[in-house]
Amino acid sequence: MRSGAIVQAELPDGSPPTPSGIVFNLGSEVLKDKRVREAVSLAYNFEWTNASLQYGLFQQRASFTQDTPLMATGLPEGSELAFLESLGDVVPADMLTSEARMPHTSNEARLFDRRNARKAMALLDEAGWLVGDDGIRRKDGQVLKLNYLFNSSSADTLSGAMENFVSNVQKLGIDITFEKVDSSQYTSRERDRDYDLVFDAYAAFLGTGTGLMQRYGSEAAEFSLFNPAGLASPMVDAIIEASLNAANREDEEASLTALDRALRYEFIMIPVWYKPTHWVAHYDMYEYPETIPPYALGQLDFWWYNEEKAAALKASGALR
Repeated sequence: MRSGAIVQAELPDGSPPTPSGIVFNLGSEVLKDKRVREAVSLAYNFEWTNASLQYGLFQQRASFTQDTPLMATGLPEGSELAFLESLGDVVPADMLTSEARMPHTSNEARLFDRRNARKAMALLDEAGWLVGDDGIRRKDGQVLKLNYLFNSSSADTLSGAMENFVSNVQKLGIDITFEKVDSSQYTSRERDRDYDLVFDAYAAFLGTGTGLMQRYGSEAAEFSLFNPAGLASPMVDAIIEASLNAANREDEEASLTALDRALRYEFIMIPVWYKPTHWVAHYDMYEYPETIPPYALGQLDFWWYNEEKAAALKASGALR
């Protein structure tokens, strides 16, 4: 690479990243209160994690259709607003007057962001979970406990990032356990939905289809492995049904943008990181168009081989 025989490049990637993150089990009595979920999310410091553990290489994901034309932004307007209004009372009034949910920001220099901690503690107080003399939060005598189920075969960097998150949650007065189990136990426990928090992912989307109901719909919410939060939202169901009946692409796009907004409003997970580009390394004998399609790297389809460059690499000894 120092000689230039191998080229490192970052090429634009227009595909939505996998919506991975810390998923809330909405079947957990404690986590049914959105204020508690909000408070727990404030313990995650993306900026510190990215700078300290990930070489500053990532960006924080906000959307289920991140960086695509289907990503909801700002207030709902135009065809998206008209679509949401057509669904009637199933859509909460405050979602129509609020900007699309974005992740909070944190202090890159400090793992435990005191500003966010104050917000989290205020939310927990508001929800009735008050701090006792021992520093633990209780409500009606019940300790605020959470279990975070984690696959021990996960990458060390992910494990380290999640351990730091758990440490921050504990500082809020929450009795949280970070339970690392082997892959077979993890699969079994996840099928039984035996957790409060789990690191998992949903599926991004660029078009409608019946798979959306399997992943995000209510019908299979109690048992579907594709829906680890157990999301069962009448609003989300109505949006998906309407998208399946869209008469044209414009209507479909409006419904899917609304779906992204609704999923973020329901707040089923703490989004983590993603990379907006393809990371590639190749011998300096391969070339590609100046502009590549948004949804494909295309190294097997439309990259080409430059014979003169290959001969130069062989002459230099970089290739045999």
